[in-house]
Amino acid sequence: EALDWLATALPAARNEGGANGGIAALASGSPVGPAAVVVPESALRAVPPPKGATVDQPWAALEAVAPRSGKGRAVQTAALAAIGSALTAAGARWRALPAAEVSTVLLVREEDLPAAAVALARDGHAVGPPSRVCPPVPEEDKAAAEKNMQYVGAWSLLKREEPVGKTMEEHAAAEGPVRIQAPSGIFAEIRVPPNVDSFVGQESSAGYHAVVDASAGRRLSVRHRVVDFRPPTGCVLCTQVKFDREVMGELSHPRGRCRDEYIEAWTRLDGGPVAALELVSELAPGGIELPTGRRRAGFWLFCGDRFARVLGLARGEGLIAGSCCGSLAQLEALGGSKAVREELRGNYEASWGKIESPGTLRIGREAWSSEKGGRLLYDAATAAGGSISFIQHEVVHRLPSGAVQRWRIRDWGLDPFTPSAPKAALAGAASDDESSSCSSSASQAAKP
Repeated sequence: EALDWLATALPAARNEGGANGGIAALASGSPVGPAAVVVPESALRAVPPPKGATVDQPWAALEAVAPRSGKGRAVQTAALAAIGSALTAAGARWRALPAAEVSTVLLVREEDLPAAAVALARDGHAVGPPSRVCPPVPEEDKAAAEKNMQYVGAWSLLKREEPVGKTMEEHAAAEGPVRIQAPSGIFAEIRVPPNVDSFVGQESSAGYHAVVDASAGRRLSVRHRVVDFRPPTGCVLCTQVKFDREVMGELSHPRGRCRDEYIEAWTRLDGGPVAALELVSELAPGGIELPTGRRRAGFWLFCGDRFARVLGLARGEGLIAGSCCGSLAQLEALGGSKAVREELRGNYEASWGKIESPGTLRIGREAWSSEKGGRLLYDAATAAGGSISFIQHEVVHRLPSGAVQRWRIRDWGLDPFTPSAPKAALAGAASDDESSSCSSSASQAAKP
């Protein structure tokens, strides 16, 4: 009877979404054990299970790669044992499925996914796919500007302790890592190591910030890193925040769950206004679409006379963003340092700098560059860095290479790209008819 059910239900499941709708374990009798059959939940929706069958759902399939040396069944068995030990210690319910020698396919109860992913990543394993393991990116919040009000601006890291009490970094204001936070929730953080050739020290990231209500009336700061020079770990960056005038303290939360407890102190360099752009598409020279596995995400923020820009492979693309892992060093041990480093240098960009004047952006610090003076990222007068145009709430950047990037405008408190009118022109405009002048100004302000 079970075989007859499988023969009918599995073909019917294809019309119900296949395994995309979840996975269930099906057994004859109770409880569900090693002899259970794994089926997509769509099969259960298409054809009712046989009488007397026990259904356990929902489960999710993961692929895990364990650190190992050598080949063969003994190595594979040892890798599975290591994975099982980490999952059991985390209290996750799991089952192993037959898979290729290089990886292990697991079934994990959906409610145990976060704990399982973090446990495996911390234990040195790579886990995927990120779309299933990592928390989803939050939807746009219409109340974001109000919630983010205290966080908005350009910030400079003063000190980091990890664990609390052990100083790992200490900087003078404007000399350390830089973060720009926009009202919409968009943020970019530039962390470039002193040794520009260091790979494991590259920690720049960008994404979405949200303020969420916790127990006892507390509010937590949650950062979803969409672009990251490090592999995703399976958890979001969550902190308790305390403000003291222009200094912000961030303490990791929950304590010790996903990482060693740490605390950071940031000072505000500028309160705004702020503009924020999010990369929506990128074409290679000649208008060619980027190949599969090389699609990038990016964020470009401006605050006062400062900017920060981060680009990298989108979540699920390539080696670094394609699997969850505890650190870049662990990923190199699993995937090979040469491949990981080539991907970083070829696809990831991070820089911060100054808006010398509207239409002139000069880099102050850049990943992979030891240049101290800073090169021009964009200059409207000389066309250095390409050209900028505006199309329906988007900024279109045509690079000198011929590549084209389209950036969606998320915040527009200032226009960093359009040069100011010459003084003579301003003096002439002041003598024009007042109504005509007002109309022209409104047109310019509405340009994006």
